Amino acid sequence: MGHKLNFTEQSIVRLPLVSVVVPVYNAAKFLTETLNSILCQTYKQIEVIAVNDGSTDSSREILKEFSGRIHWIDQENYGVAIARNVGIAHSRGNFVAFCDADDIWFPEKIECQMDLMHRHPDVGVVGGLLENVDELGRKIEACLCYLDLYDKPINLRQILLMEGNVNGIDMSTAIIRKNVLEKIQGFDPEHKHLKAEDYDFWIRISNQTKFYLPYEYFGQYRVLRKSRSHGSLRKEYSAQFQILQMYRSEYSLENYNIRKAKIYSEWAESSFVVGEKHAWKLQAKAMKLHPANLYHQVRFGWGLIKHMVKSLVRPFQGNIGFRKDIG
Repeated sequence: MGHKLNFTEQSIVRLPLVSVVVPVYNAAKFLTETLNSILCQTYKQIEVIAVNDGSTDSSREILKEFSGRIHWIDQENYGVAIARNVGIAHSRGNFVAFCDADDIWFPEKIECQMDLMHRHPDVGVVGGLLENVDELGRKIEACLCYLDLYDKPINLRQILLMEGNVNGIDMSTAIIRKNVLEKIQGFDPEHKHLKAEDYDFWIRISNQTKFYLPYEYFGQYRVLRKSRSHGSLRKEYSAQFQILQMYRSEYSLENYNIRKAKIYSEWAESSFVVGEKHAWKLQAKAMKLHPANLYHQVRFGWGLIKHMVKSLVRPFQGNIGFRKDIG
């Protein structure tokens, strides 16, 4: 990794405290690995605040095992937005980071990001990339964003409004100045879907500060099978349409239709992967709204080809030593 403070600097300079908020809900399977990855950071000025959001599995017992090394809070199941807000309210640092309870951080993550914060005082959010892995820790291919976003201070508002969530700004990678969080009053618990909640959060922050997205991998994002289920896709993309409507006044009619077409196209791609029959209808809606959007049409076609190849190869995987992919 390119940017980091050396240990001599860490011993001489009083480094700012970074508060790490971990919302926990029925995360026992991966929680120990997640907490260890946070506690093993090379940047030592951190406090970890885990908020147990009414877990019914053994998450609470695991948190007890970390007593003395982390602060943890019990609450009823109010949802991840309130859990994060509770963590922020209990934080003592001037910088706040979040990590979902099934994700993993690489050891130098915070050190690299805090160096960037020091170099760019006008930046309120430093992000970074995450590797996608399955439940067994195997890497999963992911589409990277090819927009010119990385390794510089940038105003993301218009990009977020037109593109949706972009690679490099994720809840489990970002470090945020606490005064920025206070200006937007944290997370909005009214959103009923996590991705829409995160998306709205970044849009609101983008009205307050610049971002810096280093083109470096800072951890691993766990892609769970249940997160790509049939019913969850409709909820996820319906929530994106709700966010689009919330910010309708910031779009021209043309840009509104372009953004709407992108949501339909991304929904079509995700629906096709999980085998939903209406994927083609969703793609047709996207093409009708924005016929010139060749990027998403080509991406959908390429996804179709890859899926067909996987379907042909899958019956032979067990016999010729191929590793099985999820999905």
